[in-house]
Order: sequence, then C-alpha cells, then structure tokens
Amino acid sequence: MEARELVEWLSFLGLKVVTLVAGFFGATVALTVAPKLGPWQLVTSVFGGLAIAVFIEPLVSYYLKVPAGVQGGIAFILGLAGVVIAAGIIEVAKALPAIAIKRIRRIFGDAE
Repeated sequence: MEARELVEWLSFLGLKVVTLVAGFFGATVALTVAPKLGPWQLVTSVFGGLAIAVFIEPLVSYYLKVPAGVQGGIAFILGLAGVVIAAGIIEVAKALPAIAIKRIRRIFGDAE
C-alpha cells in the first residue's frame, strides 16, 4: 500500500494523519512521567490518549476556530492530556462498584 492510498483510506474513515501522529507522540511523551506501568497498561494508555486526540481534536478545532496548521498541536496536547484522562476514567470505573454498594447500604441500611 502506497502512502497516498493510506492517506486516502484514513481520510475515508474521517481520520487525519497529522492528528494520528501528533496524538500518538503526545500520548507517548505523557508516559515518560507516568509511574511504572506494565506492557499492557502502556499500550492501553497510548491508545487511550490517541483515541482522545483523534476524536476530540476536530471538536476543539471547530469550536475554537483553530487554523489547519495548528491542529497537530491541538492533537499533541490532547494526546498528552488523554493519557491522564484515560487513567482517570479507568480509576472511576474501578471505583463504581464500591460507590454503588456504599449507596445501596446507605439507602437500605447495613445488613451486617
């Protein structure tokens, strides 16, 4: 597959190469200050940051009326912040069962 075909294919999917590359590097840079993570945590963190950059950058660029030449910078920042956002979402998801149990016990009284 030639580079032109790849760009056309990504464009067909609604993705911009600059957003993918900048988001990936932003997420990767964010991991340099992350605590020691396992291999799967590293991979999911990078893809989480990349996904946030890919899906949020067009919204931010549209609402802030950012010129096309700056959209890569926006994607980099979102990829960088996306790692932190993805980690926060995971922590909230882990805490939800305990929060739900606490709430149910408060409503119905502690059965213990």
